[in-house]
This record gives sequence, C-alpha cells and structure tokens, in this order.
Amino acid sequence: RDCLEVFRIPVFVAEPSYVYVPNAFSPNLDGINDELTIFTTDFVRSISGVQIYDRWGNITFENYDLPSGEVQTWDGQVRGQPANSGVYVYMITLELVTGEEVLLSGDVTLVR
Repeated sequence: RDCLEVFRIPVFVAEPSYVYVPNAFSPNLDGINDELTIFTTDFVRSISGVQIYDRWGNITFENYDLPSGEVQTWDGQVRGQPANSGVYVYMITLELVTGEEVLLSGDVTLVR
C-alpha cells in the first residue's frame, strides 16, 4: 500500500501588494493628495527607507526609519522649492514582520 503523509509548511511570500504607492499626487496645497503617501499592510513592520529620484537620477527626497501604516512622505519640494511636474522614480526599503528586508521600486507622477 502507498503511504501518504501531509506536511504543512508555512510560506510567507513578500509581494508588492503589501504596499500601495499612488501613481500620482498633486502638491498644490488644495488639501487633496498634497503629499505622496505610502500605504502598508500588517505584514510590514517598518519602512526602512524611501528615496525619490528625478529623471536624471538625482535624489530629490530621502527619509529613513518610518513607521508602517499610512505614511505621508514627500511634499513635492526639492531643497525648499516646488519640484517640477513630471515622473519620479522611488525606491522603498521595507522590513517585514518576518525580519526580511524587501526593496521595491516604481514611479510616481507629480502634477502641478
């Protein structure tokens, strides 16, 4: 006779669905979407770092050691001046509840 054994192995898969970053924001001081906000789920312990780059690869914003949840990050300013409208690239480093570190990247459009 064949013997069948069942093993249950917990698997944790880190997917970008644990984080939502809007694809656009409008820092025009109307009180709606004025800052780039990062949304995380309970699978994320913290946001270790956020860097935002312009189209030439210059860093326009960076912040480290942020909490998880709903985190407002970039206000669309670069060195105290309004950044130009356009597409910016972000890199986000997350620490998951498992202790694993995950790097996510994407782009966001700044609309003036």
